[in-house]
Formats: sequence, C-alpha cells, structure tokens
Amino acid sequence: MTDEWQNDMTRRIETLEAGHKRLIRAFPANDLEGHRRAHEAMIEDVRSRKALTQAIKEKTISGLVWSAMVALGFACWHEVLYILGKADK
Repeated sequence: MTDEWQNDMTRRIETLEAGHKRLIRAFPANDLEGHRRAHEAMIEDVRSRKALTQAIKEKTISGLVWSAMVALGFACWHEVLYILGKADK
C-alpha cells in the first residue's frame, strides 16, 4: 500500500510540476509578476475611466438643472414684468 501511495503521489507531483511549467511559459518572458502588474494597471485605468464618466454625468446633470432654474427664473421675471405692465406679451 505504501509503494502504491508513493507512486500515486509522485505522479500527482509530476503532473503539478508539468502544469506549472506550462503556466509559466504562457506569460511573456515568463514574467508572472509583470503580467499581474499589467492587469492591475488595466483595472486602475478602467476605474479611473468610470470615475471620469461619473464626474461628467454629475456635472452635466448639475448644469442642466441650473440652466432650467435660470430659464424658469427668467420666465417668472418676465411674467412679473408683464403683470406690472412693463413688458410686452
């Protein structure tokens, strides 16, 4: 039983080592750390783009709300002047 177990463990270790070698060869210049850093940089870029998009949306909505408020204010002012008889219809 011990020999069988040892042979099984040896096969498993060899399989893992072969898989590890294939994994290492899958990365450019066998650089696992560089590959990880590249992904982290891409993730950070996506985060910054999302933040920029969110900021643009917020500023656009804010500008639209302010524009509507100013237009409403001018309309109210025009109506007040019209009621007082100082503006043409």
